[in-house]
Amino acid sequence: MIKLDTGNEGEVAILVSDRYQKHGLGTELLRRVVQIARDRKLCRLSGELLRDNLTIQIVVKRLGFRSHLCLDSPSVTAILEM
Repeated sequence: MIKLDTGNEGEVAILVSDRYQKHGLGTELLRRVVQIARDRKLCRLSGELLRDNLTIQIVVKRLGFRSHLCLDSPSVTAILEM
């Protein structure tokens, strides 16, 4: 996670190697990043997801993120308001 210049927002990026996928590692990493963002009193956390990666879209939804389709782009923006 990086804290953006706004001071109260963060951006998250997580990459899990194919070898370690489907073991809950990405979900646990994202949970911990969300907790760190809350501890730092950030008001928003965001990240970009590939539109065809349905697994991560389900994970972010379970963790409270809202998803927004990016027009003319292969990505989805996920935003968590805290």
